[in-house]
Amino acid sequence: MPEARDLDWRGELKRQARQARLEVLGIDDVRDQAQARVGIALLKAFGDHAGGFLYFEPCTARSTQRPADAVLCHPLVGVVVVEVKGYPISMIERISGGSFYVRRKGLMRPENPFQQVRLAMFEIKNAVERASEPGEQIPLLEYFVSLPNISRSDWEAAGFHQCVEMDRLWLAEDLGNDSLRQRLMEFASGKQKLLGMNLPFTARQIELVRRAFGDSAVIQQQRPVRREVSQERLGAYIDDLLNSDKYLSAEQQELSRLEVRGQPRLIRGVAGSGKTVVLANMTARYVKRALTQQGELFQPGPAAPRVAVVCFNRALVSLIRSKIHDSYAQQTMGAIPDGVVKISHLNGLMWDLIEEGLPIHYVRIQGEDGVEEAAKRAAEYRRQLAELRAQREAALEPFLLDAMFVDEGQDFEEEEFRLLLDLIRPDRRTGEKTLIIFYDDAQNLYGRTRPVWRHVGIDVQRGDRSRVMKECFRNTRQIVEFAFNLLIGSCGPPGVRAEMKAFADLDTLRNRRLGDKPLIEEQGELVRVHFARGSWAWPRVHLFPSREQELEWVVSELRRLIVEESVRPEDILVEFHVSTEFRDLGERIRSRLPAGSIEGILQPYGRSADRDKLIFRPNHLTLSTTKGAKGYDAPVVFLVGADLFPATTEGRASFYVGATRARLLLNVSGLAHPPSLLQECTAVLSKLQAAEQGQ
Repeated sequence: MPEARDLDWRGELKRQARQARLEVLGIDDVRDQAQARVGIALLKAFGDHAGGFLYFEPCTARSTQRPADAVLCHPLVGVVVVEVKGYPISMIERISGGSFYVRRKGLMRPENPFQQVRLAMFEIKNAVERASEPGEQIPLLEYFVSLPNISRSDWEAAGFHQCVEMDRLWLAEDLGNDSLRQRLMEFASGKQKLLGMNLPFTARQIELVRRAFGDSAVIQQQRPVRREVSQERLGAYIDDLLNSDKYLSAEQQELSRLEVRGQPRLIRGVAGSGKTVVLANMTARYVKRALTQQGELFQPGPAAPRVAVVCFNRALVSLIRSKIHDSYAQQTMGAIPDGVVKISHLNGLMWDLIEEGLPIHYVRIQGEDGVEEAAKRAAEYRRQLAELRAQREAALEPFLLDAMFVDEGQDFEEEEFRLLLDLIRPDRRTGEKTLIIFYDDAQNLYGRTRPVWRHVGIDVQRGDRSRVMKECFRNTRQIVEFAFNLLIGSCGPPGVRAEMKAFADLDTLRNRRLGDKPLIEEQGELVRVHFARGSWAWPRVHLFPSREQELEWVVSELRRLIVEESVRPEDILVEFHVSTEFRDLGERIRSRLPAGSIEGILQPYGRSADRDKLIFRPNHLTLSTTKGAKGYDAPVVFLVGADLFPATTEGRASFYVGATRARLLLNVSGLAHPPSLLQECTAVLSKLQAAEQGQ
């Protein structure tokens, strides 16, 4: 159990944060009393101003150093980066060359806190400069070291004041709110006069710093510039687009930092809103907090927390795993310890637990993905767990999880959520279970009925436990608007719109706003989308008299993009609802592309081994079912065989999922044999283009 004095500093820090007008971020990452004392002092000194923020242990995407303990961003002082060391004077043997020789547990080692914080500051500065426009002035950035457990008299008595930059050092007496404010204001004023800067710093300059901390590697990995590719080619444009798409939105950053321990949460979001990115950041942050605060957060038992991340689509597992590990490395400069996080599809999780020794029987998946048997399979696992709990509860306890994160929750049956709850131990403080569900009604391609959450056994109605991510960052407005109108049947047969209304959750989208507009707006039979702000070309729809002609066009267009437009093969995704009529597409592509233009073709569906790897790899082209590509995206997408999508709820959802994989360009093709969704595509596209021209 935490000691009373620990609870005191935690409580005081949170009380000061509640009272402050200044935004406070990362407060749950504060790990000790010394760091909290510095945070409290900064809040008392500058918390009365709403124009900035205080961020504990912030990271940028390209961090190569451990994050600073605290960063104050304030219009009156600029950016103040602080490294905190909590050791007393007795632990410092000597200071030489800027290094503190500190004795811990009988061992002495050198530490250079000034170098640590200086490097952290320069990484922040570089991120701010990347976020700014050419020639734009960034705010003042300065660094300090704080030793809150050492008095000035003890420091000077040891002679250490002659060994370090005293104007950058905060001792115990310096943390009084008046003295700290005055000292920082004088320091900033002197620096800004020296550098010719203006005070106070503007809202735009403060926003640049915010953007720097949203500069996240889990969004998009940096790709090398291809100097041999002309800037006029589409491939160069895509490279520039992806290299510039690095920033987490304010909403994504806020959700990534949500406190999730000891309560269920439901996070719904439109397609392309970054749910998987937020899940990865949230999971990594949860694990980081748990490992640094084990004794306080978790009951005695396991040496480390046990966390699981599950999804339904097996091909999505590798993507989620890579994002979580990237995010954790970004936040901690280290790797997640083995055995802490299990990332799998649901039946894969059950297999892992049984392999660990959970004494129940594995239930095999029937068919390609076991969709039809999902509820029965979950019920059988629950029966076995209930029997084990009744007979040998102690045998179950070591296998229970502390937290569970669910991606693409709309793919799961209600009984599967009950199974997940059976696998989670209650939080010792709240008595509730930490189950975090990410959900999108519109991508419900298996046609599941949304669970009644209270019937499942979780309360997501209390407080802010249910959140909605309202903005699409992945797709252009043209792509989303086109796909959404196909989903709800805007140009479909009579009655389809009414049937799809609840499925697509139109009421929620209609009643929520992004800026000054609702997320969607109905204009006659069309729905206009306001939750995607990016803009480019409308999707293109191609009708062919035969499948052979469609296939020839697809291969020819792929060759043009890769050879003439220098589009990387991994930036292209070819999708279909069913693979039957496209089995030889891979061979056709190989035979028509010049030697060396691609290394291979990935097919993450059926029984292919590609399902267990990332579906995009350098210099490989990906062919996939819409189910296999769910959760992924590509700048250029071909949705082929669109006439084979059934005009059912599930068929429309599958089309919507497939279309919204496209970030920039969407080509839809199929046979001109009415009636089919392809004919609806033509009608929807024509009416949307006419509506836009008429505005």
